[in-house]
Amino acid sequence: MKNKIKLLGIMFIALFFFSCGDDDQVISCTDGILNGSEMGIDCGGTDCSPCATCFDGLLNGSETGVDCGGPDCNDCPTCDDGEMNGSETGIDCGGDCSPCYGVGLPGEAGGIIFYDKGAVTDGWQYLEAAESDFVTNGNLCWGSIQYMTNLETDNNIGTGLENTTSLAEASSQETMYSLAASHIENGKFDWFVPSSDELTLIYENKDFLPNLSNGGSECTLYWSSTLEQISNGNWLAKCMDTSTGEFFFTNPNQRVRLVRRF
Repeated sequence: MKNKIKLLGIMFIALFFFSCGDDDQVISCTDGILNGSEMGIDCGGTDCSPCATCFDGLLNGSETGVDCGGPDCNDCPTCDDGEMNGSETGIDCGGDCSPCYGVGLPGEAGGIIFYDKGAVTDGWQYLEAAESDFVTNGNLCWGSIQYMTNLETDNNIGTGLENTTSLAEASSQETMYSLAASHIENGKFDWFVPSSDELTLIYENKDFLPNLSNGGSECTLYWSSTLEQISNGNWLAKCMDTSTGEFFFTNPNQRVRLVRRF
């Protein structure tokens, strides 16, 4: 009888401790276990912080960026993924990426892009024109001089810089070419007078370019940096009427719209 009573007592004590252990179990939001009222491991429910999602605007969980990356969310946008995403304003450009460039858009130096050759070759891809005509020391209208040779100037797209350098170095006089070669605008010092073909591109894209002259007579045409031979055997730059796209030899002073390449 005594043994039975002793056995019942032991069982009662054991049951008491087991039941107390269950009642006193500590639920923690850092125990690495999905328990209590949690909706995920150590998150959610009434006691823990909300579980990370891919749309909560926070960098949390296994994400590598805000609401992106990791095993659960979509890949984070990059500036070379071939898609317009994230803060981009074009495919892989704008926002947090490099600026978007294209014809009609702002250029690197604050001008307007009027030519895109499609890829970077010879160190450049785009031509941009200044937003206004070249003025220095109060002068808007410029004369030109005649040369004994063509100084190897060219009409082709991409040759205006070399033309301007040759013309600036060919005369000891201060000319529009020497002033253009030393001109600094918006932190850039590589502006030049466009070649005749580059000037034609300006005419073809004039709807994008502000403050162009509408043509006429004196100080309404635009000088190029391409020399052509005139009747006396000398060489002179032609001017363009940007209202028609036609070129002329002219004596009166005319305008310059500087461009640069990048």
